[in-house]
Amino acid sequence: MTRTQVFVVVLALCVIAVPDVDAQAPPPGGVVTLPIDDYQALRARARAAALLRNVVNERRDAAHARFSEPLRRHLEDLAQPLFGTGVRFDVDGGLRVASRTLDGTTVSFDELSMGAREQIGIIARLACAMLVDEHDGVPVIIDDALGHSDPDRLVKMNRVLTRAGENAQVIVLTCSPERYRDVESAQTVAL
Repeated sequence: MTRTQVFVVVLALCVIAVPDVDAQAPPPGGVVTLPIDDYQALRARARAAALLRNVVNERRDAAHARFSEPLRRHLEDLAQPLFGTGVRFDVDGGLRVASRTLDGTTVSFDELSMGAREQIGIIARLACAMLVDEHDGVPVIIDDALGHSDPDRLVKMNRVLTRAGENAQVIVLTCSPERYRDVESAQTVAL
């Protein structure tokens, strides 16, 4: 739940607590006076909303702490055939790739080329599949990707897919099968 969603929940709880206030225009100066019972109900709901916000934030932070480092390691391991052994990734609070460091130069994800963002996106999906189960992964479906990749990067991404296929089932749907011709042990099914 994002901060905006929590804020909306807080506002909704406040409106529910005092339905008559919502229907009235605020008096001059914007101050609304409430009977003590309504005020206490509103305070109780506000405390409940604050507690909800705190619990959601604690759980989000715990999930980030639990998964960010293993995700980063899988990303870096899978990305080596593409970017080399010195590649590093920064994972943000939402467990998204925030930046890539290569040869000492850090570039935010949004500033990378379209092809690099697409390649990292695929690598991130494969890394997540490996997080679910270290040995067998989970199936990952890739739909007609790598259209923004040059021939050299395609060969390297085929190595990434080969490596990922050792620990997860990777299903590629494409109308350009030549993009994936170098994926080792791949089975092709023409439809």
